[in-house]
Parts: sequence; structure tokens; C-alpha cells
Amino acid sequence: MKAHRWLALLPAIGMLAGVPFANRVEPYVLGLPFLLFWIVVWVLATSAVMGIVYVLDHAARRDDGPGSAPARSGTGMAHADHPARGEPAA
Repeated sequence: MKAHRWLALLPAIGMLAGVPFANRVEPYVLGLPFLLFWIVVWVLATSAVMGIVYVLDHAARRDDGPGSAPARSGTGMAHADHPARGEPAA
């Protein structure tokens, strides 16, 4: 597993482990109780972190060169014994 994929744990840790520390109503931030604001911030941060992981993963695959990516099953491609949707079976 690539090291940059561990970044994906940050939002889960921030949202779940931070709740006991952020579990209070006061202060209000942008009209939201602090706990709700904390969760909203981590939901938005999750998108940013996943974007960073995607960019780093794409760059790592490009640097590895062609043919170095492991074969994945379940890619959604039709196989000879399983025709694609909408195609009549032979």
C-alpha cells in the first residue's frame, strides 16, 4: 500500500476522535453550534484530503510506468462470457 493512502485516515480520526473535545454548544461559529461546525469542517476536509490522495496516487502510477499497475477485478468491463448491458447474448 502506498504511503500517501494513509492520509485517508485523517478525516475519520479528526471527525470521530475530535468529537469528545468539540462536544459543546458554545461558541457558535457561523451560526452553528461548535460540534455541528466541527463535523461540517471535517466533511469538507474529507473532500480535500481525498482529492490530494487521488492526485498523489495518479502521480505515483504515472511514475511507475505502463504495465506496473496491478490487475484489478471488477473493473466494469464486459468479458466474453458476460456481455455488456444492452447487448444481446450470442
